[in-house]
Formats: sequence, structure tokens, C-alpha cells
Amino acid sequence: MGSQQGNYDNYQPPPPPGWQQPPPQPPKDTNIGIVIAIVVVVVVVVVIVLATVLYAMVIGFSGGSGTSTPAGSWSSVEAQSDTSARLTFGVFSQDVAPSDIEIILIADGMTVGTFYLIGDTYSSETEMSSYGTIIDAYYFDYNPYGNTINAGDYIMLNDLNPGTYYQVVIFHTPTDCTISMTGDYGGFTTPG
Repeated sequence: MGSQQGNYDNYQPPPPPGWQQPPPQPPKDTNIGIVIAIVVVVVVVVVIVLATVLYAMVIGFSGGSGTSTPAGSWSSVEAQSDTSARLTFGVFSQDVAPSDIEIILIADGMTVGTFYLIGDTYSSETEMSSYGTIIDAYYFDYNPYGNTINAGDYIMLNDLNPGTYYQVVIFHTPTDCTISMTGDYGGFTTPG
């Protein structure tokens, strides 16, 4: 009899009718601090990477000089005769000294000259230096002592070829970048 009674010690009664096993509870996460620390580290790394990329983009746009490339506009760009043209400036997004730009002249897709000023201009009419061309260029400044290009200042080009399409590009030497020019289209065709 003793052996039969031992069988009842491990006896479990059957569950009542309609009873269902409760869903298992997820284990309690005892590592919540580690998860939060990992999330914080990931966010910090992403912020550092984005800041680095933004910094590199800003330095890239400014040519590494610490200044930004200005944007500008043309008031008009037009041929005056079959051998001359007038390039009239509009406004710039920041002060630009006349000696900080180079005028690159392209004729029928080929660069035919680059014009620049050396030092500050203190005259209302200054001949521009050039290399690679026989074309003459003069810078006219309505306020020569201001040392900035203002709306209405202009450049006259002489000794151009008749019947030729020219395009003008403005290069900003402090940032080593081309200035984006809006307004009048930066090209003209000499009659002839």
C-alpha cells in the first residue's frame, strides 16, 4: 500500500473545463541601462558624422578660405559694336572687391582671355591686366574709393571678333570658385 500512496504525491488534477494556459510573460529586461547607453552612443556618432559632413561641405563651397563664394547678378551683358561689348554688374550677395575677381571670356566654346585687376582701384576707369589675349578690357567704377563692385559698375571689352558668340564667367579668387551670376544672360554675339 505504501507504494500506491507515493503515486499520489506527484498527482496534478486536470484543469477545469474552459481553462486556457495564460500567454507566457516576456522575461524582464535587466539590461535596460545598456540598451539606453547604446542608443545614446549611436545618436552621438550620427550627430558627429553629420556635423563633419556639413563642415566639409561649407569648407568646400568656400574653397577652404573661411569665406563663402558670393552670388551675383548682371544688369546687362551686350555687344556695343561688332568689336566691343559692355558687361554691367547688378548686385552681389556680399561685398566683392574688383581685384577679387577674374573675368574669363569664352568665344565659341574656347577660352580666349582672362582679365583681372591688380590691387585696389582708385580711378573711375582702370585697364585690366590679361593673359592669353589681344582683347582689351577696362573696368569702370562709379565709386573707385569704395573698393567694391557696385550695381552699375561695368567692364568694356574691345578688339573682339565680329560675328562671334562670347560667354562671360566670373571667377572669385579668394574662394577659388566660379560666381553664380543671375539676371541678364552672361553671353552675347557681336554683329557682323
